[in-house]
Formats: sequence, C-alpha cells, structure tokens
Amino acid sequence: MERAWMTEKDAKKLLQDITGSTDDATFMHMVAKVDKHLATIGFKLARLLLPLDNEFYVAVVNKSSDEVAKTLGSSFSAPQIAFLKTVLEGIALDPDAENGVASIGSMDANNLAFTQTQATQATQAPATKLSMTEKERLLPKLVEEGWLANVPDRQGTYSIGVRAFLELTDFLLGLDLPPETRRAWERFL
Repeated sequence: MERAWMTEKDAKKLLQDITGSTDDATFMHMVAKVDKHLATIGFKLARLLLPLDNEFYVAVVNKSSDEVAKTLGSSFSAPQIAFLKTVLEGIALDPDAENGVASIGSMDANNLAFTQTQATQATQAPATKLSMTEKERLLPKLVEEGWLANVPDRQGTYSIGVRAFLELTDFLLGLDLPPETRRAWERFL
C-alpha cells in the first residue's frame, strides 16, 4: 500500500522475495486474497495493462467516492486537483492519439487554462490559479504519484498514468473523447 502501484513484474518479484514462489497461480491467489481483505476497508487491488508501455500494473484503488475520500484522500490542494483534471482532459482529447495513447507536452500542459466554473466543479472549492512555476513543479510530482506518466523517448511529454486510469475511470470516460480513444480505453478499462 505504501507504493500504491507497481508493475506486475515488480509485484511478482516482491512475492518471490517474501514467499520464494515464482508460480503465476500463487501470484493470482495472493492478488485475490489481498483484494478480499482490502475490500473490507473500501479499497481494491486492481490490475491494468497500460497502453503507453504495454506493461501490466497492480494498484491499490479507493473504491469509495465519498466526500472524505475526495478531500482527505489527496495531498493536493483544490487548484492542483483542478490543474490535474484539466491536464488529463487535455491529454484525453488529443486528436493525434493512437490506440488510446494520447499525450501533451509540458509547455502545452502549463498553458492550459481552466475556468472558475470548471475548477469549482472539479473540486467543489473556489479556484485559485496556479502560477507557471507552481505548474512546472507539480507536473513531475503528478508523474511520481502515478497520475501522469512520462512518454518514453519524448522528454517533457506526458500521458495518463496508472493511478488516473484506475482511480478516475468515470471522470475519464465521462469526457467527450475522440471515438478511437474511447474504443481503446473501453477495451482496457
């Protein structure tokens, strides 16, 4: 839970370090057992094939969408959450997306604007604009926490991260997505 998400390969290595087992059946049994225990506290252990790198990931996901989870489940401020959602929307609506993999450059992400109405709807709190410097510092933190992902071989370019796909599925699928992107996402989400 401390890492929140990891590649399935790393999760299997962790299980091997703990139990000595390299068997896929043992791994899947462990996933089911952990998921059952997490369900009692409103979480689940989810698995996702990320189209950006075609790697499987496992993540601890909050199943609750109550106000406590929305407000206390993040270390980000309301303007930072609004910025994240704006960037996710900018990525999701990328007209050049292929097979569900969309991206945005850091300069474009920093220049995305959100209106007071969008920010308030996204966070249910009054919006305050972030400075360009705050946005520049926030993008790497969003990558570190799995909300965004660096696009391989394209420095300063971001795609949607594991946590965003797993925890913000309804938000992402609620966007007016290009048809190809929607079809691709519905296959793996």
